[in-house]
This record gives sequence, structure tokens and C-alpha cells, in this order.
Amino acid sequence: VLQPIVGNYFRNSAQDYTVLDFLSARSQRQVEAAGHIRAALGAYDVQAIDTLIGDINPPATLMETQTDRKIAEEQRKTYEVQEAAQKQRQQLVRQTSLADIQQQVVGAEQGVNIAELKANANVKQATGDAEATRLRALGEAEAIRATGQAKAEAYRAGVESLGSQGYTVMQLMQIVGERNVRIVPDVAVSGTGGSTGLVDGLLGLLLRNQSNGSHQAKQS
Repeated sequence: VLQPIVGNYFRNSAQDYTVLDFLSARSQRQVEAAGHIRAALGAYDVQAIDTLIGDINPPATLMETQTDRKIAEEQRKTYEVQEAAQKQRQQLVRQTSLADIQQQVVGAEQGVNIAELKANANVKQATGDAEATRLRALGEAEAIRATGQAKAEAYRAGVESLGSQGYTVMQLMQIVGERNVRIVPDVAVSGTGGSTGLVDGLLGLLLRNQSNGSHQAKQS
């Protein structure tokens, strides 16, 4: 009973699994076989302790195929590890580049802000200077206007009190006094005849010059 049950199970399993499946997943196939055989023998009141799969000796060509498959699998895993490492390096380079770009952007934004602040400060300073110049010009114009108005008021008051001619004479005398203008000649020319008066004037001028020269010589 035991041999047909075991043989029948493995013949049926051979339809679903290949020799390579038994080689690559031997433990799993053994557990499945033990469960099936234990249930089949239980129907005959026979207790199966365990089921073990002995040595599997496939053809040499099949083993070469299995070996090549193992090598290919290991190479695939190696490539996957290398690809993951390459992706990590690329991600690191990308993040580093983004950080550098962000730093440059921040620096550029700060430069723009500083330039705007300086420009605003220059505009405010220029506006303040222009306003100060305008106020100073207004003040000077107001002072000139007030001075002119005061002089005009003084002139009107003088004209009202002294008359136009009298006030004009007073102004002329004031100018003569302030600027030391000599209105009386040092030598007066007079006479009944035109030539005699001129000669007397010239003689008087010569005598005056000689007198001044003698006086200066005595002082020296």
C-alpha cells in the first residue's frame, strides 16, 4: 500500500513541478509530500511519522542549466544592488545640486533686496535734498520779498512825511555819507574871465600838491 501511494504522489507532482523545482525548493516539496502521504495512509489506519526525499540525481546537462540559472540569479541580484546604489548616488547628486541652486537663489534674492533698499534710501535722500533746497529757496525768496516790501513801506512813509523831492534828497545825502562821496572840490575855479579862472585853478592845484609833498617830507 505504501509504495503505490508514494509513487502515485510523486508521479502526480511531476506534472506540476520540474526537477529543478524539487532541487530549488526541496524542503517545501518534502513538507507537501509528508502531508499528502500522512493523509493517504491515515485512511488505512496507518500513521506516517515523516516523509523524506532522498538524493535527486538529474542529468548533467540539467545540472548545468540549474547552475547557470543560479549564476544568472546572483548576477541579477548584483545588478539590482548596483542599480540601487547608482540611483542613490544620482539622488544624492540631485539633492546636492538643488541645495546649491537654492543657496544661489537665496543669495540673489538677498542681493535684490539690498539693492532695492539702497535705491529706496537714495530716492528718499534725493527727495529730502530737493525738499530742503525748495524750502531754502522759498525762505530766501520770502526774505527778499519781505526786505523789498519793508523798503517800499519805508519809501512810502518817507514820501508821505517829507514829500517826494525831500525824501529823495535825504536818500542822496545818506548815500553820500555812507560812501564818502566828495561833493565839494579841493580847488575852486572862479573868475570873471574864462582863462583867468582856469589859470588860477591850475595854480591853486600846483600849490596844493607842493604843500602836500612838503608836509609828507617833514613827516618822514
